[in-house]
Amino acid sequence: MCGLAGIIGTGDKSKVQRMLDKIRHRGPDESGIFADENITLGHNRLTIIDLYHGRQPIKNEDGRYWLIYNGEIYNYQLLRKELKNHIFSTDTDSEVIIHLYEELGKNCVNYIDGMFALVIYDSKKKDHIYCSRSVRNKAIVLW
Repeated sequence: MCGLAGIIGTGDKSKVQRMLDKIRHRGPDESGIFADENITLGHNRLTIIDLYHGRQPIKNEDGRYWLIYNGEIYNYQLLRKELKNHIFSTDTDSEVIIHLYEELGKNCVNYIDGMFALVIYDSKKKDHIYCSRSVRNKAIVLW
C-alpha cells in the first residue's frame, strides 16, 4: 500500500517530504516528489508491479501530466493494449492511467476497473483532479 501526499498552492518540497516521512510505513521501497509553483506531489512506493521502473510521481511522454496513485487496476493490461499511440516506459498500471487521462480526461476513471486513489496534475493548465474509488481502502483525506 503506497502513500500519497501533496500541497496545492505554492510548492513546498520540505513540507511534503515531512508528510512522506510520517507515512513511510505505507511505501518503504521508494519515494519521489514533483513540485512546481502551483503544486507539490509526493509518493511513497511499495513495489508490486514493475519492481524497477515504477517510481512516482510519474509523467506522460511530454511532461505535461503528472500522477501520484495508489491502488490496483484490474484491467490495466487490457487498457494498455487500447492505448496504441503512446510510448510506455514501464509495465505499471500507473502509466496506463496517465495515458488514459491524456486520451479521455477526467472521464478516464469510468474505464478503470479497480480500487484506487489518485491525483493527476496538468502542468500546462495548472489544474488538477483527484479521485478515489473504494473509499474504505483508498481514501483521500484533505485538510
